Amino acid sequence: MLSQHPYSAAVVQQLRQFESMTGIKVNYIITPEDYYVDKLDLALNDRRGSPDVFMTGSHYIWEHAPKRLMQSLDEFLADPATLVPDYDPQDFVPKVVDSLKWNLLDGDPAGTGSLWAVPIGFELSSLAYNKRIFGQYGLEAPHTLNDLLNRCETLRGNGIDGLSLRISENGTVFPPRLLRCLRTLAQTISSWRTAGSVRRLIRTKPWKLPRCG
Repeated sequence: MLSQHPYSAAVVQQLRQFESMTGIKVNYIITPEDYYVDKLDLALNDRRGSPDVFMTGSHYIWEHAPKRLMQSLDEFLADPATLVPDYDPQDFVPKVVDSLKWNLLDGDPAGTGSLWAVPIGFELSSLAYNKRIFGQYGLEAPHTLNDLLNRCETLRGNGIDGLSLRISENGTVFPPRLLRCLRTLAQTISSWRTAGSVRRLIRTKPWKLPRCG
């Protein structure tokens, strides 16, 4: 089960080779990103063993692993019989692998406990600002969440949208590092354009959050 994404396209391109190497026939379904999470939730909660493999990420591990809807991969990686001879977990960027580990204890950091997924790629979330506008209003780049909120309030007071986030109502594209800050953001940005989506995300997704920042 795959979300519609360039990563999925890369996986699909390799399926024929995988089938010839293993003799395993792979049936796959690709769902548009905006609907993927809801469809995956329904499939997993049905508990009938389908899908066998699905596309996930660290913030969905926080939701699905505590419900026993995911299988830890530790035993498979420890068994040479389940791996191709040249498979080496050390080939992955360590911090990316660590983001997919968790001990299922609320508040404990990612990077501890079992491994729940293996990476097929990774992205970096960044915060960019308009240097010209900041200079015009005598603002410095924010270094903390409070700095960010204060800068946004100043800009909003001058008729400028203070913050633009890539976000959808179901949370599929919201940067995981900012999840920890959602409640503060929702309380503070009541008149910003993203506030409604942030509040809906908090209300509809009871995330179990590890410490991630």
